[in-house]
Amino acid sequence: MKRVIQWSIDHHWIVIGLSVLLFAAGVWTARQMPIDVFPDLTAPTVTILAEGHGMAPEEMESLVTFPIESAINGASGVRRVRSATAVGIAVVWVEFDWGTDIFMARQLVSEKLSLVTGALPPQVERPILAPVSSIMGEILFFALPPDSEDPLTPRTIADTPVRRRLLAIPGV
Repeated sequence: MKRVIQWSIDHHWIVIGLSVLLFAAGVWTARQMPIDVFPDLTAPTVTILAEGHGMAPEEMESLVTFPIESAINGASGVRRVRSATAVGIAVVWVEFDWGTDIFMARQLVSEKLSLVTGALPPQVERPILAPVSSIMGEILFFALPPDSEDPLTPRTIADTPVRRRLLAIPGV
């Protein structure tokens, strides 16, 4: 260690020159790097929405969600399939491998959905794909508390004044 220190002192101009070169290479590398303030940390995901008027969650699960999941599971590049089923609605999230083009993934899901659409019950509308988005685009989640007198009141409020005000905001 003593020799390295002594050599550095004796050849200080070489050490300074190498330090300047290393600094310049670091600055050049930093300027060439792409900058993303908030990188998207979610894999490419396609969301499928299916609505079945008047169907119970158990019916939606067995007659709608399960057939959609089964059709999508065999697609190439699919990493994970998740779903949530409620009264009259089924949401299926199809997560693809990292680096998969989202538009190619949507095309693949659309093709698989066309195969299963004919087997769905007649009261189920044709499943649709949600717009391309990621979790980084979700800014706010909110809930309307249920009204003890009329359970349809929160739905009416959400569908009319809240929806109209949200859609009036540019970019929403």
